[in-house]
Amino acid sequence: MTSHAAERGTSPFVAAGVTVMLTVYGQGVVKWRVDRAGDTADEVPQQLIWALELLLDPWIWTVAIAVVIASIAWLAAISRLDLGIAYPLMSTSLILVVLLGVLAFDEPLTMAKIGGAVLVLAGLVVANRPSASRPRAEVGGEQGA
Repeated sequence: MTSHAAERGTSPFVAAGVTVMLTVYGQGVVKWRVDRAGDTADEVPQQLIWALELLLDPWIWTVAIAVVIASIAWLAAISRLDLGIAYPLMSTSLILVVLLGVLAFDEPLTMAKIGGAVLVLAGLVVANRPSASRPRAEVGGEQGA
């Protein structure tokens, strides 16, 4: 006998979370590898060589794999959530990438970034509040029994 949760599959919120985490992973790895590769040259042929070397970097390939997995997770999330609920969850990646920049790349944490993060969080709370006109079971695209 299977549980009710197992019958429904992975939670769409977990799938959205996987999408966010893989997005943040990708941004972090790309920033790390681009910083390591150095600035681009002024001439187009050297810029192309710089880009090609990055594209051949195995770490960049892990990002490509993460993009594919994140896309599959996103498909699972939006198959069970209203787009208006699912997509705002992606904005959490903005906050996490800012934190990653501060912690991993010694980027400054400014008042503007903090204020932006607070606004994003406030927007998530407002956007994901259950509507008074919709039953709780229908919020997120799930139909009540």
